[in-house]
Amino acid sequence: MSSTPPRSLPPAALRRLGRVRSLARWLDRAIAIPGTKICIGLDAIIGLLPVGGDFVGLALSMYLMVEAARLGAPATLLTKMAANVAVDLGLGSVPVAGDFIDVLWQSNARNVELLEEFLVESGETLEPDPQVPWGLLIGLLLLLLAGAIAVLIFAGWLIGVLFSAITG
Repeated sequence: MSSTPPRSLPPAALRRLGRVRSLARWLDRAIAIPGTKICIGLDAIIGLLPVGGDFVGLALSMYLMVEAARLGAPATLLTKMAANVAVDLGLGSVPVAGDFIDVLWQSNARNVELLEEFLVESGETLEPDPQVPWGLLIGLLLLLLAGAIAVLIFAGWLIGVLFSAITG
């Protein structure tokens, strides 16, 4: 999260951006692993909880997308953010390996960096009260939720198949 957005942002937008940055830091980079450049966050930790952890992480990532939309993020940026979350959800759901992938991918930090780049590039042209593309945003959020449910169903099916193979 390196870009510095213009100070000309309205105070409410600066506060919103501060909340987004803080949440992303807590989710993806809160704890530095000593002797490495690797950081982990609450997303990786709560992702260890079967099923529920992935849904909590998804809900928090979706909240970041809503805040980005309120800051004026265009449809293309929201779509990129949804893709980052989808990759995190898909790869992060793989048992054991997914937890390591979650630490490395850090979709929330990536999304805040994308948002900050947009805000820097927009500079003075950013609208003080942007029109939120609610239709697109809700569609993207529903797709992510459907993806999470599909992952859950697939995991349940796979566990059933493995259990049947073991027990005969």
